Amino acid sequence: MKVLRALTSGGALMLLAVILGVGTAAAAFVWLDGQADDDTGTASAAATSGPTREVVVLLEDVPAGSPLPQAALALRRVAVSEVLIGASSDLERVAGRVARYPLLAGEQVTEARLVAPGGPTGNGLAYTVPEGMRAVSVPVNEVSGAGGLIVPGDRVDVMVVTERQRVFGPEAVTAEQADADMQRQPTVVTVLQDVLVLAVGQELADAAEGRDPATLRADDVAPQPRAVSVTLAVTPGESQVLFMASQEGPLGFAVRAFGDGTRDALAPVTLVEPALGRSEQVRAESN
Repeated sequence: MKVLRALTSGGALMLLAVILGVGTAAAAFVWLDGQADDDTGTASAAATSGPTREVVVLLEDVPAGSPLPQAALALRRVAVSEVLIGASSDLERVAGRVARYPLLAGEQVTEARLVAPGGPTGNGLAYTVPEGMRAVSVPVNEVSGAGGLIVPGDRVDVMVVTERQRVFGPEAVTAEQADADMQRQPTVVTVLQDVLVLAVGQELADAAEGRDPATLRADDVAPQPRAVSVTLAVTPGESQVLFMASQEGPLGFAVRAFGDGTRDALAPVTLVEPALGRSEQVRAESN
């Protein structure tokens, strides 16, 4: 019995010693972890306790070509050593300015990444192109360009002169007509309608600025009768059509009345079809 009590008493002491050892180790770990946190906090405080400066930062992403909304800007204090060259500290100066490049949330707003002051968008052809459109330049002369009177902001229909076989294909020519002259018969095709003129020569339309393209015609712009190119705003798909047409043959531009946005179903026209069609119409009306 005495031996049993001795063993029991020894086991209890051993268990107590293990518990105390584990507790001491846990306390030591917690203390060391707290010391590490204190060291980190001290280092952070030391890093921010030096000279600081207020800079404008972005609260959200801003795509290139878009104005910076007031609500997307805020002032933040950062260490002077972390201030980027050209970083702005003036909210009013940068609000509404246009991003030259894509800007990311949290980024400091610098002058180099914004369009220069002087306008909400800036100058140049890229700023006159409406969203989702492309600018394509094609040849023009005084005759094809409505007497040289087309100006940026006008809207035009684009025609091209090509050969009949290029439009209808050789198989469309009957046996009686299957001679070389008929296949090469000039044919006029209207390839695009109601197209916005962005530039004539180096004279540009006003910047788009998210405006309705119908309002881009400047009242004080002068015609450029000696211009050799006209730049049109077209969709990506239309840009291919326009470029192909410019390689097919001479282009002609029909100026639309201001505000006329109608589109007509126009069939290709050969040299003889308009006269024949009109004669037949006159005869039909007289009967």
